[in-house]
Amino acid sequence: MNRIRRVLDLTQPIYPNNPTNPLLPPVEITVTANHATDGYQMERLVTYTHDGTHIDASRHMWEGGDTLDTFPLEGFVGPGAIFDLRSKQSREAITPEDLEAADIEVAAGSVALLVTGWGEKLGYTKEWVFESPWLRADGADWLIQRGIVGVGIDHISISGMEEEQDYKTHQALARSGVWILENLKFPSEILEPTQWLIVALPLALRDTAGAPARAIAIEFES
Repeated sequence: MNRIRRVLDLTQPIYPNNPTNPLLPPVEITVTANHATDGYQMERLVTYTHDGTHIDASRHMWEGGDTLDTFPLEGFVGPGAIFDLRSKQSREAITPEDLEAADIEVAAGSVALLVTGWGEKLGYTKEWVFESPWLRADGADWLIQRGIVGVGIDHISISGMEEEQDYKTHQALARSGVWILENLKFPSEILEPTQWLIVALPLALRDTAGAPARAIAIEFES
């Protein structure tokens, strides 16, 4: 087995009041025990299944879709197909033409990652929340046709917060059994010309339409 050369963390941290979908209540982390009085430390976490870096299951935007616990664990691991889309402007759609022009090999079983640069803008601002580039439904179809298992983006919604209120992109992916990884952060190294193995493991929650996830990219020694 080849040894691991590098591991990149693609996960946005969760902390009290971390920037998230403004329609959701803020995250709460409360210390419930401390060493001075209890001899140990423990915290209570109050969050949503779609807060922070998280995975959408098919059930999220399609009533007939599967919950996240029914997805095979090995399906959350795959070679990365990394698309540099930082040239996209505010509220601009990501189209099949954009994906084709990137000239990225997308093998069956791949995890497509859409690097827009919006993860670097993280904050409760109009720009970060409402003005991100977004994946159009025909762009989702382009990826589906190439056999991806999952697709991720560095924003809280793959279809933007204003551009697509009818959820066509989410539903196209859901009906194809493709999971969606949202609110990623992308270190600059992710765009280096190397082969990354993407691992995105959701919390083991039962009967939910999504879950927080720890997402990483692994590079092995050749």
